[in-house]
Amino acid sequence: MNPRYAKWLIFAVLALSSLTVNGRRRDFVADSLAVEEYLVKVKNHVKEPIVLKMADTLFELCKVMGNERRQALALQYKLDYYYVTRNRDSVFIWTERVKDFSLKHNQPVYFYFSWQRKITYLIRMRRFNSALIETENMQQYAIEHNYYPGQIDACRMLGRIYSMKGMEKEAADVFKKAISLAENAPEGVEVVNMYALYMNYAQVLIELKQFDDVQLYLEKAKERCNDPAQYGALYYVSCLYYLAIFDYDKAEECINNAETARYSYINVGSRKNILDSKIDLLIGRKRYDEALVMLDSLADDESYNTYFKRSKALLGAEKYKEATAVSKQWLSSINNIRINDIKENMSEALVMMDVDMEKSELQMMEIQMKDKWLTSLWILLSALVACLVILVFVFKRAYKINVRLKTNEKELSEAVVKLEEVVQVKQLFLQQLSHEIRTPLNAIVGFSYIIAESAQAGQNNKEAGENYCKAITNKSQELINIVNQAL
Repeated sequence: MNPRYAKWLIFAVLALSSLTVNGRRRDFVADSLAVEEYLVKVKNHVKEPIVLKMADTLFELCKVMGNERRQALALQYKLDYYYVTRNRDSVFIWTERVKDFSLKHNQPVYFYFSWQRKITYLIRMRRFNSALIETENMQQYAIEHNYYPGQIDACRMLGRIYSMKGMEKEAADVFKKAISLAENAPEGVEVVNMYALYMNYAQVLIELKQFDDVQLYLEKAKERCNDPAQYGALYYVSCLYYLAIFDYDKAEECINNAETARYSYINVGSRKNILDSKIDLLIGRKRYDEALVMLDSLADDESYNTYFKRSKALLGAEKYKEATAVSKQWLSSINNIRINDIKENMSEALVMMDVDMEKSELQMMEIQMKDKWLTSLWILLSALVACLVILVFVFKRAYKINVRLKTNEKELSEAVVKLEEVVQVKQLFLQQLSHEIRTPLNAIVGFSYIIAESAQAGQNNKEAGENYCKAITNKSQELINIVNQAL
């Protein structure tokens, strides 16, 4: 083939393959963008039932693309829906599903996030003891698996629980520990909740009236603000700080900044926070009538905090009779909350006791099953050992018999060889003996025959007869000697 044509052919093949790869890359990027756009739609419908089907669709799309991280996020959106709608059983079920999927596909972020979602749900339902147990389990798991962000998140959740239970000192200690862990995190470990940690710690310090470090941590939180909502929350906590130190001008400035950042538009809770701050500001400036007007807009709010503010405003306005009535409502509200908390704690304790009893029963059943299994195993092992001992004994005896048989066989073989040698010696001996005996016997017979013939012929040769008799006598003596030697 012409080298020039070969060169152009290779160039065409490379160009075609490049176009194919680029086309696949463009398709992949397009699919990724489509998934991200669909992800935004799912997030916007997280409070509606349709999010369940949308999350399933998102899961299947990401499965085709092999994006396990987005698959875990799709499952997380289903959990978020049940969390928002306060579906207790579904929250618990989908928490475990998200955790199982995340653990199987190495997605620790969603593993711990779903666990935190369950804990947050328990806190919202004021089941603090259950939330505390779950948080401690999460912390222990994160420590055992050396997952640093999980340890920090567990400390943050513990701080929230202590704060909700009115244990501000313990909450401050836990938040401080979480901040220390986060600020001294190993290289390569990403900590994403530093803003929340600083904000939570500053808020607890305000509750404890330890104002020395509040501004420091608010400044640190400000450095990590990423959106208007976070700025709004920062201004709100700053307002609480300035109200606590009676700097009402800066408190009013913070309230205005929070409203400018549209903090009150985030949710009902944020709007209530802004309104409470304005009421506290009016009471602090002794503008009680304006505070009462604003409190009238909260006529449907029967929380103990509202009763407390109303009683302070009435006392400031010197409306003592109304203040006394509202104070009674405030005390009644606090008592109702305490009674409800006690009931919740008792019911939670009973549930936990039932759970513990069920766990104890299951453990007892497991122990009994293990005992039975160990007993059966012991019997089986004993039988196997006995069989092994018997087999060893049988093999040992068979080995001894085999050795003895081989020894006897060897001895027998040696005896047969010796016997054959004896037989050969005997045959040789008999052959030699026969030869030795025949020689004198032949001589005796021969001389006897000569003497007999001489006697029949009438020959009388005395000297020859004597010689013959001597020969017979010698040969006879020789024969006797041979027989004696043989015997």
